[in-house]
Amino acid sequence: MKTVVALGVAIFACLHVPESVTAIQAVCPTRGDTEPFRGIKKYLEKSVKTRPVPLSGTVACIDLDLLGAFPKSDGNGSAIFGPMENLITKKKDFACMRGNGDIRGVDTYVAELMVGYQCKTEVTIEGLDVCEDKKHNFDCLRATDMSSGHSLRIGTALDGRGVYGPNVATSDGLGKAATDLDACGGRFGVTPDSNGKTVYYYMLRDRLPFTIGCFGNGIKRATLAECRQAYPLTCGIGYIDVTTGYGSDVYDTDCPCYDSYGSNLPERMKTSPRPGFFPGPTKEPTASPTVAPTYVPTEETPSPTANPTQCTPCTDEPNPFLKNNNMTCSTLTFAETAGLCRKKQFTDQGYCQMTCFERRLDENLINSGFSYVYNGPSCCPRAGTFSPTPAPLPPACVPCDDRATAHMRKNNQECETYLDTFFPVVEEEAWEIFCENNRKWRERKFCARSCYSRGGGYTKNDVVEVCCE
Repeated sequence: MKTVVALGVAIFACLHVPESVTAIQAVCPTRGDTEPFRGIKKYLEKSVKTRPVPLSGTVACIDLDLLGAFPKSDGNGSAIFGPMENLITKKKDFACMRGNGDIRGVDTYVAELMVGYQCKTEVTIEGLDVCEDKKHNFDCLRATDMSSGHSLRIGTALDGRGVYGPNVATSDGLGKAATDLDACGGRFGVTPDSNGKTVYYYMLRDRLPFTIGCFGNGIKRATLAECRQAYPLTCGIGYIDVTTGYGSDVYDTDCPCYDSYGSNLPERMKTSPRPGFFPGPTKEPTASPTVAPTYVPTEETPSPTANPTQCTPCTDEPNPFLKNNNMTCSTLTFAETAGLCRKKQFTDQGYCQMTCFERRLDENLINSGFSYVYNGPSCCPRAGTFSPTPAPLPPACVPCDDRATAHMRKNNQECETYLDTFFPVVEEEAWEIFCENNRKWRERKFCARSCYSRGGGYTKNDVVEVCCE
C-alpha cells in the first residue's frame, strides 16, 4: 500500500522548535507581484558568524521570473522550505506512530522512512514546493547555462544570496554536481549571473539537508562545527532513537548539520559513518517492525536455453527536461541517476529505463552514497553486449591521513589550519591549486582528510574516495 501525505501548517514544529529558529517568517511573492524578493532585514545585516535558518517554514523564495509557469505558485507554493519541513496533516491518521517514534524535529527523508516502516506503507511526502518534490529537489525549476554547464538561479535566500540548482561549471560545458559545498550548502564561485565575480551562494542537492542548513557569513566556508554552534538550543539537546526498515541509530532532532554520509551526530556519538537507519550498499528494508528479516537467495544466472521472455526490451529515452538541456541518460551523474531512477513515475513513463536498470547495482554509485531502489522492468542486455565477470568490490572507505607538505612542515603548519588560511579568501582559486587539482598533491595525497572534509577528496577511476572515520 502506498500513501501520499500532504503537508500543512507548521503545527508540530511550533510546539517543538525553539522560537529563536522559527520567529522569522518570510512572505514570498506570488504570481502577479512586481516587487522581487530580496531577503529579510535581519539576515541581510552582515555577520561574521554562521547563522541558523528557520527549521520549518521559508528559508528562500523562488524568483519572480520562474513563478508564472507553475499553477501552484501562490502563497507557500513559491517558498523554498527549511530542512525540517516534514509536517504531516491528519489527511491520514498515523496512529501507528504513537509510541513508535516522534517525527517532530526530524527531516523530511528520515520522517518518511520512519512512517513508512512503522505504518507498513510506502509513504511519499509531497507538497513542499511548486514542483511537488518530496525531497526539496525542485526538478521542474532546474535549468542549465548552456555555455558553462552551471545550474541557473532558482531563488533568493532570506540573507539575499542566490539559490541555484545542483551543478557547477566544467571546462567541457556539461557541468557536474558540486562536491565542495560547505555545511550550510553554500560555496564560493562564479555563477551565470555574477558577471565573472566570485560570490557566495547556495545550491540545491540530492542529499540532506537538500536546501539550506544554515546561513553562511560569505567570508569563509562554514564547517560542521560552526553549523552546530549556530543552533545552541537544538543541536546536541534532543537525541532520539530512530528505527526504519534498514536499522536503528541515534538522531539529533532539529539539527540540520549533516556530514557527507547524512549523519547529524557529533563525532563522539557515531558508531559508524553511515547512520544505521539509512539504506546502504548491503541493506534491504525490513517488511515491518514485527516480522523478522527474510533473506531470499539470489537467483542463479539462467542457462543459454532460458526463456527469452524473462527480460523486458528497454529503451534509454531521456525525459523532456534532459532533451531540452541536450543531456542523455548515460551522461547523468550519480546524484542525478539516483534522484531520477528512484522515482517510479519516471521509469513507468519509459525514461532512462536501461540506465536506471544497469546502474542500480553499480558499486561505485552505491559506495558514493547514491544507492536507490529500482522499481522499473528487468531489462534485457543491450544488443551486442555480454555480462562480464563482476569486478572486485571497492572498499566502502579508504584510510586517510593529513600528511603535510614540506612547505607546511618547514613553517610548522598543519593541513587544517593551512587550508583554512586560503579557502576563506580565494575559494575558487584554492581548489585549482590544492587537493585533487594539484598533480603533486594528488600523487602523494597530501592533506587527504582535510581535502575530503572540504568536498575536494581525491578520486580513483573518477570516483571520490570516501575517507574512513
